[in-house]
Amino acid sequence: MVRYEVEGKSMYPTLKPGDWILVEKIDSRKVEFLDFEKLVNEIVTVKINGREQIKRLKQVRQGSTGEIEIYLLGDNPEYSTDSRQLGFLPADSLTGVFYRRYGQKNKIYKHVRHL
Repeated sequence: MVRYEVEGKSMYPTLKPGDWILVEKIDSRKVEFLDFEKLVNEIVTVKINGREQIKRLKQVRQGSTGEIEIYLLGDNPEYSTDSRQLGFLPADSLTGVFYRRYGQKNKIYKHVRHL
C-alpha cells in the first residue's frame, strides 16, 4: 500500500484536495494479468505524461494490435485532463487501485477491491 495526498479537483466530489488515500500498487510486470473488466468504475492511479494521477476507469477495450487499452475519466470534467482529451491509454499506464480514503475531517471511505 502507498498513500497519496489528493491534489486538484479532478475527482471532486468523490475525492477532495487534501484527502489522503491508500492505493494498492500494481507491479507493471503483472498488469497484463489483471481482470480489467472487474476494475471498470473503480478509482485507479495512472501515470499520464509522467505524472501519477487519480482517475476512474470507465472502459476497457482491446486495441488494433491486441493490446489492452483503458478509458479513464475524472469525476469532475471541468477540472480533469483524462480520456476525453487523451483518448484510450495503454493498460500499462495503470499503477494502482484505490483502497481507502482517510484523513480529511475524520471522514473514512472504505472500498472493497475486485482484483
